[in-house]
Amino acid sequence: MNDLNQIGQLLKAGQHHDVLKLLNKAFPSHLPSSELVKIASFCEVNTNQFEKAISRLSQALILFKDDVGLLISLSFAYAKSGDVENASKTVSRLTPQTLLNASHVHELLFLLREFTLRRYAVKSVVSAIYSNGQQVYGNDEKVLSQLLHSAKQAKLWEVTLTISNKLYQRLKKDTFIIEQAIALRFLNRPSDAIALLEKLTSSINHFAVFHNLANVYSDNGELQKALVYYEKAIRLNPDYVESLVNHAKVSFELGNTTTWLNLFEQIIKQKAHSVTHCIAYINLLIEGKDYSKAITIIEQMADENNQPIYALLKAKALRLDNKPDEALAVLEPFSQRNIAEINLELSEIALTLKNTALAAQQLEAVKKSAPLNFAMQQIVKSNAYIVDRLLELPIAPALQQAVWQKTVSETEVPMSAIREHLETLHGDLSSPVNQSVQRGTQTRGNLFPTKNSNLNALEAFIKHQIVDFISENASYLSVENNNRLTADMIEFSGSWSVLNKFDGYHVPHYHSNGLVSGVFYVDVPKDLSEHDVSGHLHLGRVDKTPFYLIDHFTTVKPENGKLVLFPSHAWHGTFPTEREGNRLTIAFDAIIS
Repeated sequence: MNDLNQIGQLLKAGQHHDVLKLLNKAFPSHLPSSELVKIASFCEVNTNQFEKAISRLSQALILFKDDVGLLISLSFAYAKSGDVENASKTVSRLTPQTLLNASHVHELLFLLREFTLRRYAVKSVVSAIYSNGQQVYGNDEKVLSQLLHSAKQAKLWEVTLTISNKLYQRLKKDTFIIEQAIALRFLNRPSDAIALLEKLTSSINHFAVFHNLANVYSDNGELQKALVYYEKAIRLNPDYVESLVNHAKVSFELGNTTTWLNLFEQIIKQKAHSVTHCIAYINLLIEGKDYSKAITIIEQMADENNQPIYALLKAKALRLDNKPDEALAVLEPFSQRNIAEINLELSEIALTLKNTALAAQQLEAVKKSAPLNFAMQQIVKSNAYIVDRLLELPIAPALQQAVWQKTVSETEVPMSAIREHLETLHGDLSSPVNQSVQRGTQTRGNLFPTKNSNLNALEAFIKHQIVDFISENASYLSVENNNRLTADMIEFSGSWSVLNKFDGYHVPHYHSNGLVSGVFYVDVPKDLSEHDVSGHLHLGRVDKTPFYLIDHFTTVKPENGKLVLFPSHAWHGTFPTEREGNRLTIAFDAIIS
């Protein structure tokens, strides 16, 4: 008892080494309880003895396998050591049926707040805490608010909708109606989101209401309405850069190419020292291909404190303006700083110059400096493919094999109804700005998830095919435990429809926000040929004219009802469809949720 009292006093004083000495003296062979194991591991973590703590907790979990506190402590030890992957795997063992006490909830909330866990782990933690409900935290609004924040950050939209609704019922605060609308937007329920937000416009005059309403109208292709609401949001809060950026993009898409940045420029004059506004403005200029103006603004705004970001933007503008030598000179002073974004841009510049040694070096640096940034690692894979092709190395057999084709019948998926629905969605859409599609239209927002029963059947078919594709290509895609993968674990990070007519095509590109990408052919010209690549999907082709052109390694002939899957990082595009008639498709990026 005296030892335990002394341990308590030492812990309060932060004397972790002394606690460990006392525990080793009192219990030389092993610690007799899970509570003492947690104390010892806590002290080891706080003295940077991570391996000892992880080993101790792992062994204790064999003996005390149902001890939730030990599980949380182990996840914490992994997270503190920098091993977010194992921290996430450990805590994902929690389920909605796991019984938690108030101490567990407190520790898990700390874990969510302090560390960036994988989405699947966040989902497990949030679900476990939320399911314990009133018995543990009494529906405490602070707990619910943090759960809402974590669910939203992890893009768990069903959970976000449920918790924000509960908070609104409890507190009657309009902010939780806005949160519900945001979740509904990403759950592809635009009419429900609009109904909630339009109702709010009559009772409150807040920028977030108008901004989010504009976002939904923009997704729906109702660009004039979106423009009006973005302008209202900007008047109420000119500090919110996202409204300015979205307003400019919608203006550009509406064809206001000479005035699309006017409003942004007016705000910039008022906020000359706002780095956030300036960076967003420069990125828009680059997106609009006004490279000379972007460079002029960069040179006017650059300051000592923000040299790397302005150098990065200037190099990007120069590279896209086909001046890679100048771009390289701008970034070289920052090449040894281990800034992943700069290493990635240097790899792009090096590839433009066909300097494969420098490109490979910079890609390796990105691998090491941003191992958990999924999008960056996908870009690394895409650029590494270019390095190999420029070096005339053979194409990896695993990549060539990772092209999946499956055809569905009208009895399985109602193709005619889907075609009619998609043609309605395309309506009066104009060609999208800065997308791969040329001479065609692309739907806005996401097609999946959907309430449309016809699309539901297709969504289910695609998800099951993705599971089989991942299982067959698990090693190449670096997916572990693929034998446990089910269709309900597949999530679409993007889904859209494209309608091309005569001579329409896609420029070569890849997707950094998906693990698996694919295309489903809804309606294509009947006279496409196996012997003529008109309208065909090509994989492996990279067109960096005037610097180089890498040829494709395979092509796929479109056919109604055919699904094609491939790794998202694989370069792909289409040849112009030199046939009369529609080329109507659904394309998507998918991840494991």
